[in-house]
Amino acid sequence: MYYIFTSDHSYEEVKGKAVKIAGLEWLDLFAHQISGSKWMISEGKTGLGVLSSPAATLKEAETEAARILKEAGKEAIEEKINSALKTNGLSPRYHKGSGMEKVFSALLEKLRKQARGKRKLSYSPGAIGITTLLACPLKAEFRRKYPDLKAEALEIDDGFLFEREVKDSLKLLYPKRIKDELVVTYEAKNQKIEGHVDVVLEGKEKVLALELKHTRFLYHNLPREPEEIITGDDSYRVAIPEHYITQAAIQKALLKRQFEKEIAHFLFVKTMLPVNGSGFKKVYVIRPTKEEWPVEKLNGLIEQFLYDKSPRYPWECEYCIYREAGVCATKPWNGKTEKLNCPEELPEQVREAYQELQGLKVREKDLVGYLKKELSGKCFSVNGNGKLVGWVSRITYQWDKNRLYQELKDRILDFVQVDWRKCPLLEETLGERVEEFRKAEKKAEFKI
Repeated sequence: MYYIFTSDHSYEEVKGKAVKIAGLEWLDLFAHQISGSKWMISEGKTGLGVLSSPAATLKEAETEAARILKEAGKEAIEEKINSALKTNGLSPRYHKGSGMEKVFSALLEKLRKQARGKRKLSYSPGAIGITTLLACPLKAEFRRKYPDLKAEALEIDDGFLFEREVKDSLKLLYPKRIKDELVVTYEAKNQKIEGHVDVVLEGKEKVLALELKHTRFLYHNLPREPEEIITGDDSYRVAIPEHYITQAAIQKALLKRQFEKEIAHFLFVKTMLPVNGSGFKKVYVIRPTKEEWPVEKLNGLIEQFLYDKSPRYPWECEYCIYREAGVCATKPWNGKTEKLNCPEELPEQVREAYQELQGLKVREKDLVGYLKKELSGKCFSVNGNGKLVGWVSRITYQWDKNRLYQELKDRILDFVQVDWRKCPLLEETLGERVEEFRKAEKKAEFKI
């Protein structure tokens, strides 16, 4: 039983026969036919083809495979195999275990293939997408150089499934008006941009455009428990990642250049939002794209893409498949410490830690409220160390500042300091001379 790794980023079972090449007996190679007549030689662990194009006969395929592999050498071959295994996983041919394990392995491969469906974006020579424009430019170079390296994750599959659900539903509702993956273009500095808008519905006077996103969870500052569908002003209180918003704004700007009609663009997001710190609720967020993106800003992004070959976000390298595969030397992020617009831009494990901390804070608040009620008029000692918990009586003092000044005179400076809560008022009182009375000292501190 043999498997090839397809353009759909999944393994597909094929009929094959073992191939042994003198001097390369350590490799698991097999031959299989493509399109019913031509022959390809593939590697067993990865399912990747050895030849750049199929050969007319089996003998020609074997001869060409021997030439390519011997020229590459064992070290380069092993590096290629290990890189592919990190990205695509091991072929089902090598899965050991019970029959049930093989069933589930085949099932998962089938689910992944169905999730991705036939979706495959195409670009004209030299063109890049909006997503590529907003990311580290090195990814575009590595994507061309290492086409077999693909990102694989359940989150990506969920995103593809969500896209298919929305598109299939709209095709049933508006079969004559829907445009799937409409291409919008722009060119500057000899760099062509081709954006793919997920869904476009064209009416007589208005164009409705949707950019579809699926995320694990997002944060929000809604004043109440989130509803299942969040729209209007409430949608702006959900912390949608900044690069999603930028992508949507650029799409809207390019649609305006393409259509002489009103453009109504929305980010349509399926995600989960925290609920009272005790769990999550799955919701749809329909966010109108109000942001404008003038041509000057787009030209600036293109110039940055062409001449600044470094990551755009501090978290990019953490999830980069090219860094993981060892093909990228990982140039350091070139930006300064910045204030992020939303926690979604943080690495996954950091987001989860922050989420857990917030949940603990809410839980602590709930428990303190409970103990206040249950320990009414009572307190107890913790571990016999003298620390009391509960309702504890203590004495507070209000000092007479005028009398203190009269008594201590210049020595009062040893005992008092500026109240940080009144700094704005003090700055306003001193006006332009404020810097005469203070010395700036820059410090880095951690806050939660």
